Amino acid sequence: MSESTKDKIAGLVFLAFSIFVYAASYSIKTTKSDALGPQFFPRLVAILIGILAVIQIFGSFGHKVQNQNKTVEKKSFAINWPLILSVALLVAYCYLLKDVGFIILTTIYLFCQIYLLFPKGSFENKKLLIISIIASLIVPVGIYYLFYYGFQIFLPAGILG
Repeated sequence: MSESTKDKIAGLVFLAFSIFVYAASYSIKTTKSDALGPQFFPRLVAILIGILAVIQIFGSFGHKVQNQNKTVEKKSFAINWPLILSVALLVAYCYLLKDVGFIILTTIYLFCQIYLLFPKGSFENKKLLIISIIASLIVPVGIYYLFYYGFQIFLPAGILG
C-alpha cells in the first residue's frame, strides 16, 4: 500500500471519528450554569479533527504525484508495540478511572506512557527518570486542583475519597 493510500485511509478514519464525536456531543446534557455549555469543547475538538482530516485527505493527492518519480522500497510488516500498548493503557485508564481515582491512575498512566514513548535505554540516565517521575506526580495533582478549585469540576477521587 502506498503512502498516499495510507494517508487517505487515515484521513477518512479521522473524519469518521470526528463526525461520530460531533454527533455524540448531542447526548451531553446541557446546563445553564456554563456560558458555552458542556457541548462546546467536544464539538470544537470534533471540528478541528475533521478539518485536519480533510487537509490530510487532500494533501495525500499531492503526495502521490511527488512519489511517482521516486522508487519505493518495500517494507516488511512489523508490529508497532508502543502503539498497541498505548491503546491498551488508554482503555485500561478509561475503565479504572472511577474506581481508582484521577490522581493515582493518571500518575501511573503518565509514567507508563512516558516510558513507552522514550527510546530504549533512556531511563539508564537517572536524571531523566527522576524528571519523568516528578512530572508524572505534579501534572495530575495540578490538573486535579485546577479543575476542583478553578473550574469547580469534580474529577473522580476513587480510593482517595
